[in-house]
Amino acid sequence: MLNEFVTADMSKLQSAKAISPIQSRDELEVDYGFSFGRVPVYLFGAKGGDTSKIRLITIACLEFQKKGLAFRSAVVHQDFAVLPKRDCKIVTSAVDKQFTLLEDFREHGPDTIQRLAA
Repeated sequence: MLNEFVTADMSKLQSAKAISPIQSRDELEVDYGFSFGRVPVYLFGAKGGDTSKIRLITIACLEFQKKGLAFRSAVVHQDFAVLPKRDCKIVTSAVDKQFTLLEDFREHGPDTIQRLAA
């Protein structure tokens, strides 16, 4: 559902799908990259309760920071409330913005992505 929304409703923001900001680390893939502003915005989608994806998002953002990349990050959760507390903490410390439900992203996502990129 996130893919449908990004490709249809956010098409004017010109996203790229499945990008690897660090060429030598293709396992650190970003679901969507928006490069229309001052800094790119990396958007990740996380299904409810998928702790392995949450940990990969966290690692990716921390590695991007470690490499000194200029970027902003956002995560769209299917349902943030079902994540274990430990995973909530690690992702919250690593990313710039989280949408706790897909519905929240549908309502506020396009404007937030534009603000993050400015």
